[in-house]
Amino acid sequence: MCRVTDSTGYPTLAKLATSASSKKLWFQYMLVDEAYFHCFVALSEACVDLALGKKKESCSSEYRHHLATALRLINSNLSSHEAVSDTNIAGVIALCDVGLIRANLCQAKAYFEGLCRMIKVRGGTGQLQGNPALLQKAQSIDIDLALLGWCPAQLSKSAKELDQIVPIFSVLEVTSPLVNAVRNTDQDVFKAAQDVMKMSRIFNSSVASRKLSADAFHDIVISLCYRLLGIGAISGASKLSNPVARAAHLGLIAFMTTFLPHLSHGRDQMYHVLARKYKAALSNAAFRKSVDPATHLWLLMVAGLSVLEDGELKEWLAPRISEVLDQFGMDEWSFARRLMGKYPWVNSLHDTPGAAVWQKCFPTSTIQNN
Repeated sequence: MCRVTDSTGYPTLAKLATSASSKKLWFQYMLVDEAYFHCFVALSEACVDLALGKKKESCSSEYRHHLATALRLINSNLSSHEAVSDTNIAGVIALCDVGLIRANLCQAKAYFEGLCRMIKVRGGTGQLQGNPALLQKAQSIDIDLALLGWCPAQLSKSAKELDQIVPIFSVLEVTSPLVNAVRNTDQDVFKAAQDVMKMSRIFNSSVASRKLSADAFHDIVISLCYRLLGIGAISGASKLSNPVARAAHLGLIAFMTTFLPHLSHGRDQMYHVLARKYKAALSNAAFRKSVDPATHLWLLMVAGLSVLEDGELKEWLAPRISEVLDQFGMDEWSFARRLMGKYPWVNSLHDTPGAAVWQKCFPTSTIQNN
């Protein structure tokens, strides 16, 4: 599918690990199915509009033509034996992406609800296991809408167990101050923190990461996203009573968003509901009193990497980081980066944007990644 980088230029797992077979599949659909062809062209036009910075209210005549044609053909297919075919499902997936790219979330949600009904008629997500590209795209859209706070995740039962993906996952040993910080707060958050730390260890290992297929990368990220959303949906009130567990849970969710492709939301269109709840959790007096400084710093850096807008980095994040750094008597990125290495942090993915966030918070600071 068409990938659009966000305005920060951050790399995403989708770009680092997209299988050639998946790319080939979408191209084949475009050649053999007229409805999907028009969906793809409408999606491409939406991508061009986004790249050119056009407002979502404005759109090209080509976009309107191809979208209208795609909708007509898909609706026609829904009355035929092609109703829940792979190509028709792929077309609706493309329509969901169009809604996300154009930041028309009501439209994206409506298309996704239709997609879920099609999958149910097909016999459930198990019937898509033979075509993992379709299932993975449906899961990605599901998670994106859940993270945007529009609805709880709908397809969480389709996620693979981590031991199915990496057979040694459960026996990997990890240590982290984050795991210690939540050990006696909430068991679900504690176990999730362990598994996100294990994921980081695998992704940071040049040997282990090379052995993982693109599908395995995707499945790990999807599984952990569903796991965290299962602890507490963004769209609902948190059931976690411990302030450190609540902040850590939201921090882990925010951390996982850095692995996802942001089709619709650059710095001007972020996960606003998640950002608001995360900032509130980090500002909670009981949290600030009980959290250790290193974990506090990691949670703040994750906020800067993931859900905060540019204006908030200088106005809100920098003073908070400065307060924490005063407890260490250190104020350099090199020191903070060494601390980040003890927490969930993928060097190739987070070092450069992490340094960029630090530079925006502290323009006079000397940046030198380890």
